[in-house]
Amino acid sequence: MDDSTLYKLCQEYGNNARMWSRKFAALLPEVAKRQLYSKHGFHSIFEFAAKLAGMNRKSVEEVLRTYSKVEDRPLLKAQIEEFGWSKIRVITPLIETVEETKLVEMVKTLPRSALEECVQNLRPATQSEKTDPTCWEFETITFKVDQKTALEFRKFQQKLEKETKAKMPFGKVLQKLLEGVKPETIKPRKTKAPQKVTRYIPAETKRETVARHNGKCAFPNCNKPYQEIHHPHRFAIKKSHENIVPLCKNHHHIAHAGLVKNEEQVPALWSVKTERDWNDYKSRVDVMVKRY
Repeated sequence: MDDSTLYKLCQEYGNNARMWSRKFAALLPEVAKRQLYSKHGFHSIFEFAAKLAGMNRKSVEEVLRTYSKVEDRPLLKAQIEEFGWSKIRVITPLIETVEETKLVEMVKTLPRSALEECVQNLRPATQSEKTDPTCWEFETITFKVDQKTALEFRKFQQKLEKETKAKMPFGKVLQKLLEGVKPETIKPRKTKAPQKVTRYIPAETKRETVARHNGKCAFPNCNKPYQEIHHPHRFAIKKSHENIVPLCKNHHHIAHAGLVKNEEQVPALWSVKTERDWNDYKSRVDVMVKRY
């Protein structure tokens, strides 16, 4: 048996193992309901699952808990056998706020990591977020400076406090300092003869785009490093690299699933929505490109 054949067998057996594991897990709620395990000499559902399928106690508990949350949602419950209980568990925080059919479409369309990102954006606000709706707008930055710089910084803080007659936190002081910094003037590039636009993004264009967002994902409140360059207007529709944005892999999946609201506008106005708009031609193009 050569290496190629061995690898193909590993892939086949691994995929089959995952499929049968999902099917077995989908049976556990009914097994527990009928107490089938006790009829066959097992002391508990956990012993039953461990000896028949090698499932640990924590996994069995999560399966039963997930089923209890989707008990009255047959469409979602039907997805457990196909996509696995762990993926369905991810969207349970949205069960009360998002339509079941929309959740099913999200499960079918997105990988698990992108699904978690969607849930994080769409989940109901916690009590602390309701109390302070601007809490997510701030970021903690810690750095060390020498004594002279610290003294000058505090002098500037005192000066501002005298002018405003109010306490001035360090964040506001830093903001005032940065407002006085003049942005670097960008020299206009020499115009070149128009060339045929290909899917390849010129290195300079890509570098400028990434630098504009400090090497991070452009989606609001996402501080992950960028992994993909996204065309909000779709390159398949408009052969252009204008307005491209860097995104992490999860938000790139979400964008091509048609779940980004205000995608035609600047990234600062983007948000996650619960349903793809099939009247938008981009959605149909995304599906065709994925099939291709």
